[in-house]
Amino acid sequence: MVLFSWRRIGKTALLKCFLEDILKESGSETLYVDLLGTRDISTALKKFTQAIYESYGETASGISASFKNLLSKTGVELSFDPITGVPKFSIGIRESGNAEKSLKAIGAFLSNRKKKIIVIIDEFQQVSSYPEKDREAVFRSWVQAYLGIRFFFSWNHRNMMLSMFTEKNRPFYRSVQLMQLDPIELKSNRDFARHYFVSNKKSFDDKAFEDIIYMGPKADLLYTIGLQ
Repeated sequence: MVLFSWRRIGKTALLKCFLEDILKESGSETLYVDLLGTRDISTALKKFTQAIYESYGETASGISASFKNLLSKTGVELSFDPITGVPKFSIGIRESGNAEKSLKAIGAFLSNRKKKIIVIIDEFQQVSSYPEKDREAVFRSWVQAYLGIRFFFSWNHRNMMLSMFTEKNRPFYRSVQLMQLDPIELKSNRDFARHYFVSNKKSFDDKAFEDIIYMGPKADLLYTIGLQ
């Protein structure tokens, strides 16, 4: 599934809330990866490996053997702070490696968890700007190879998204369900906020709430003007 919206709508917060609900209700395992700031497939692999480490890499006795094995296959390096001993990612690539092999290793690691896995890839539009010629095909082949893993893609550029998933000559053509996230309509938003104010014995002013809501899209501009 692809979830897309304008910026500042609350897409990422919604996805993280969704992940928490999934964990509570179904016991599925989840992985959240934010590709914002990645510039090529190698830096994307770093983000994936770091996310896996934060979710599954540590055990009571230290770094898990399965995660060490994953590091050796992806070429991503893990270092330790010399003072505190806390593990951290210097994540230097030891060799250029092979993107397909590295993604396959990540897919195999997740599949071996023996549970339902949901992977959310935020800011997926970054992939279309990677310099590798076959960037989209690499990710499409990976997603298709692991049918037991459910993938959610999200991003903020509607036109770019539509091009990637609706053009016949693109690898991701008709491979996902598209969902647009629109702003919450005023009444539902107001009722939701009022509930929490009232339940905490606080007064709630409808007019003040509406002023805040309608100012929202202009808040950054007003703040910038104030600084000037």
